[in-house]
Amino acid sequence: MGIGGRVAGQPVSLSASQLSAFSQPAHFSLPPCPPAPLLLYPAWLALLALGTAGSYLGLPILLPTLNLNSVYILLFVPQAMFLGTAVLALQELWRWRPWIAQTVGYVVVGGGLAAVLLHGLAQQATVLNPTTLLAQPAELAAIEWLAENSPPTAKIGVSSWLWLGGTWAGTDGGAWITPLTGRLTTTPPIDYIYDRPLALAVRDFNLWAEGVADWSDPATAEHLRSLGITHLFVGQRGGFLDPAELGRNPALTLRYAEEGVFIWEVSVGVGLVPTLGAGQPQGLPLQRVR
Repeated sequence: MGIGGRVAGQPVSLSASQLSAFSQPAHFSLPPCPPAPLLLYPAWLALLALGTAGSYLGLPILLPTLNLNSVYILLFVPQAMFLGTAVLALQELWRWRPWIAQTVGYVVVGGGLAAVLLHGLAQQATVLNPTTLLAQPAELAAIEWLAENSPPTAKIGVSSWLWLGGTWAGTDGGAWITPLTGRLTTTPPIDYIYDRPLALAVRDFNLWAEGVADWSDPATAEHLRSLGITHLFVGQRGGFLDPAELGRNPALTLRYAEEGVFIWEVSVGVGLVPTLGAGQPQGLPLQRVR
């Protein structure tokens, strides 16, 4: 079914489908508006920056358990979402270009992404290095010895450093004592920061330890005893616990010394026998010193 007629004296006929095409309103597609994540991301980033680094502007710290370094880590996932959304928006805009321009654009963008990927792989290849490996094999052996030769209630003093904000972290294999043995240390794994009483105790000990001028002074051992510390662990990397000075302290008993790793026991008092490990006959020295 259709219609017919003459144009310029020539017969013309149109089918129903052709008539239907002419009767439809013209349709024009416009580039989409920026997606919501593209608009919300900068605002969210600004709020995080103010919450963690507001002190630089004289503002109160709204998120005391975070700092800029931890914010960088938090941004990995949302940043990937933001970049994906941005690429999708650019793709929608780019499809209006001629096919030659589209091809060139895909080649350039693909080459850029490949270069970024290769750069990231090169950076990640050096993540595992002597600086990031806290526990060495010799320290793991010492930790195993400590687990077998100290009571479950032992409290181990370890070296630490101020890592992020007010959070202290172990400098050597002592950071692994609590997870591997269940013994409490003066600096447990870093999630201790969410236990306020424990966080204050960790802070107070480390601030005091950093200020110790002479670890060979018996008064230092007396203070360790008052804190409930029964042992001291010094790994190969070390820290504020100085093995040379600790070795001259008459109130400390060297229990373990191998491959640059040391464990001292804090004497319970003058003339008293230090605590022995489980299964050890009374009167026998519990030590592994070379």
